Amino acid sequence: MFTILMPVHDGTIAKNLLRTDFLKYLVAQEQVRVVLVLQKADADAYEKEFGINGKVIIERAQIYNEQDKIEFVFATLFKNSIPTNFIRLRQADRYWNKGKYVTYYGTSLLRVLGQFSWWRTCLRWISELEPIDPKVKALYLKWQPDMVFAPTMLSRVEVALMRLARRDNKIVVGMAKSFDNLTSKAFLRVHPDRLIVPNETGIEEAVELYDFPRERVVATGICQYDVYTKKDFLEDRNSFFNNLDLDREKKTILYAPAGDWMTESDYEVLAEILKWTDDGTFPATQVLLRLHPTYESQTEKLAGHPNLIVERPGKHYGDLKWYEFEEDDVRHLASSLAYSDVVISTGSSLMVEATIFNTPTLSIGFDGYTKKDYWHSVIRYYNREHLVPIVKSKGSPVVRSFGELKTAICSYFANPALDREERAEVVKRICYKMDGNSCKRTADVLLKSFDIVV
Repeated sequence: MFTILMPVHDGTIAKNLLRTDFLKYLVAQEQVRVVLVLQKADADAYEKEFGINGKVIIERAQIYNEQDKIEFVFATLFKNSIPTNFIRLRQADRYWNKGKYVTYYGTSLLRVLGQFSWWRTCLRWISELEPIDPKVKALYLKWQPDMVFAPTMLSRVEVALMRLARRDNKIVVGMAKSFDNLTSKAFLRVHPDRLIVPNETGIEEAVELYDFPRERVVATGICQYDVYTKKDFLEDRNSFFNNLDLDREKKTILYAPAGDWMTESDYEVLAEILKWTDDGTFPATQVLLRLHPTYESQTEKLAGHPNLIVERPGKHYGDLKWYEFEEDDVRHLASSLAYSDVVISTGSSLMVEATIFNTPTLSIGFDGYTKKDYWHSVIRYYNREHLVPIVKSKGSPVVRSFGELKTAICSYFANPALDREERAEVVKRICYKMDGNSCKRTADVLLKSFDIVV
């Protein structure tokens, strides 16, 4: 029996992997069992949903509940050494724009050093100096895994378990959780035996940013999108509109604000759109405001407008930071994207998901009624590496004024097929393959590491 030890860092791991067919493919092999290491999630709920006697085991672990000074120092060192424009923008936001100029120059120096292979090698050596909690060691010894699978390579527990497995000459497989992670969060502190990335761009990022051997990187697609290819996955159209108290005869705009942390201009933009629904600029139109599951947005203050329906997706436990997306939540998201006439967001992954359903989508690239310089404007976020291909493809056009926004919405209402080819290009670049087999390809990477024939 091969044992795979898999930490569950947050609720998105359940959404992106556990609630897909990925886990089913793994445990369908008689020789494989998976131990899920939970820290914050409801272990009893996970036991009920995912536990399979002898095949999927839930391990409750209270480790590293709070970030301490050691973790803060290491996290700051590694994240700021990622040599990307994404990190440059983050440093400007967190330090320069807040008057923390010394910190900005210090972290910028790390980013510049991150361009050099010798510095990245030093960082991986430094990573070995971080103390490993005895509880993590005890957990590892308890299960004696044949493989550690790190589905984000972000959490302290994942990195510690990867290090322990590497010392023990066991198999280590890492995964970039999202198509932005390698340029924004997941410095490869430990080189796994195999690295799973969502698309071919991820392969290049692993090689260029982290000196990772090209032959050990595998593009598999995005597991959580597999369900979008399944027949009859969407909610019944009539039921969808009835449940939300939406009018099936009206045009529907899905508006997804980024959250106030990114821009507070979403309020002004949405307010203007609602005015256009009132004054006859649009044909009869309603707006579904889909708040971010984690971030607060002032757009909520517009609740009560007759043409606005407000929802916050997911199931939350205690606060906004921990949430779960279950199958009905994913189905609702897919239905929202498929049944809307236009999707509007600000630098969101919904830019990609809307294109999967060939729904016209627009990206907000201006700051409401305020003129801001580049380093304070929302437009800067579209220069982050993971969004650049989407912007260039024009599959989700970036509108830079109220006038452009109004014209674009009217154009899509009149001709939904507009920019169809550009949207298809986004799907091809970001999703790799939309054939419903991403979960199988991902599971196969793990299984082939055991020389299991798949």
